[in-house]
Amino acid sequence: MTTRKQVLTQIKKMGCTVDEENQNDDFLVIDAPKGKVFACTGTHCLVEPLVDEFNPNLKRSDAYKEIIGDLTFSNIQSVNGLMDCEDPECDICHPAGNNMTDKIIKSGYGLLHKKTNKIVGFKIRSNDGGDFCNIERCELSLDEDNIWIVKDKITASYARVNSTPWYNADYESPAMDIGEPEEFEVVKIEITATPEIPDHIPTFEEYMNLKYNTPGMKYYDPKHYEFHIEQYRMGASCAPVSLYEIEELMKEISNTRPRKL
Repeated sequence: MTTRKQVLTQIKKMGCTVDEENQNDDFLVIDAPKGKVFACTGTHCLVEPLVDEFNPNLKRSDAYKEIIGDLTFSNIQSVNGLMDCEDPECDICHPAGNNMTDKIIKSGYGLLHKKTNKIVGFKIRSNDGGDFCNIERCELSLDEDNIWIVKDKITASYARVNSTPWYNADYESPAMDIGEPEEFEVVKIEITATPEIPDHIPTFEEYMNLKYNTPGMKYYDPKHYEFHIEQYRMGASCAPVSLYEIEELMKEISNTRPRKL
């Protein structure tokens, strides 16, 4: 029989708290630690019913058992029933000024091909030791995945209308043989990076627990789990869990029935 004391012990173990102000005899309100959400709902708060109007015979011990089930619910991104809050605009976890803003990695000017809406790239080619020329030459290109970006707008404007001869062509004054000037426009380019909270990558033990020791999973087999975990803890060599295995497990977990709010 599950008791209220067991529920409170589990709440404390997870670093969660009971919202004393908002709870009553019919509900238990539980708050996740700052920066975390509950794996069973993806929310910062659990409102757990202690009574059921559709089941007046519900025992309090059964309600407590359900609460512990929600608290300990696991998925691929969770640790001990909790996940990182991934909302960079969350007022609870990520207040303003927390360095979760975009960072400009590089800025400058380049050329945009109007017809394909593609930023012009570049390629470096050898001049094969020719006399009276640069060792290498720079040519603008629409076939490269890189971006030709220069500091000054005048440099990009010059390259748009002038193709430097191969023997003098360098990065700042490249050869431009990919179209007519009117096919291109000078554009300002900013390459930004947005900090992201990384996904939780399960350890070997967490992965094995989710895959083989979690009821409802396709390969649920506690004996298999216990055997491999015992071998692992005794020092057996285990290859790292592959990205494919983690992705497949994540798909299976995402297809399980959503838990109640």
